[in-house]
Amino acid sequence: GGTSCGSLVGLAAALNKSPAELREMLDEFTDIARACGVFQKMSVYHESCLRKWLPVNGDEWASLNGRLFVGLTRFPNRSELVSSWSSNQQVKDTLHASMHIPFYCTYTSTMLAIDGGFTRNIAVIDAGTVTLSPISRSAQIHPRVLISLLECLSPPSPARVESIRAQGVSDTNAFFRSPEVPEIRDVTGSLLGPLQSTIEWPIRLTFCLGGWALRACEARAAPVVAATTALILVTSQRLVLSCAVQLMSLPRAWAGRFYGSLIRPMKC
Repeated sequence: GGTSCGSLVGLAAALNKSPAELREMLDEFTDIARACGVFQKMSVYHESCLRKWLPVNGDEWASLNGRLFVGLTRFPNRSELVSSWSSNQQVKDTLHASMHIPFYCTYTSTMLAIDGGFTRNIAVIDAGTVTLSPISRSAQIHPRVLISLLECLSPPSPARVESIRAQGVSDTNAFFRSPEVPEIRDVTGSLLGPLQSTIEWPIRLTFCLGGWALRACEARAAPVVAATTALILVTSQRLVLSCAVQLMSLPRAWAGRFYGSLIRPMKC
């Protein structure tokens, strides 16, 4: 099981996909994302993968019940694990919701939920769960140098992707060869990571409440109301991200490109 992108890895394991198939999916994601951008497009990339693994009229969902656990964030900030479905479409909706970051992804799920990492970034099913994360030291398997959240949101170079993959294989092998199994530490942290102690609640409020409001407008309100609400929420989000960028001491040039990608029309 898993939350956010970890739910895709959990799906691959539950469907008995080979490491080669999982790597092929990763390469497809990063190649397209570099060419066409990521903001408001990741849901499209997710759907292209899920469509291959979960065909519309397939029965894969039956083998996933009780075996795949997907972490979600329900309104307003409740963590939930879902492990029961009655169709492949329900499984896809759950996965899309688990990976949905407001404004970063388009909302394609029928479920009123957002990225599970906003409340619990690691899904723990029982005492026998082995936890793994590239961005949290609370996991039993994690890299010595954690991957930054911003690097997760923007596709790194092919060499960097290969470096991360190789490090993951090395860390996993070291874990299973170790005579002592480390205990699971506190896994209640969110994907905000280093920002938690400074501007955690403003970011959570902006993303969570903003996500709910925007989704409600998309589904029920008139187009003008939806557009106005989206403009207000995007403006609020950019203000919060501005604080985050300053606190994390990012180069000004990088910050400018980041802000530009939020508002620049996508042609791909």
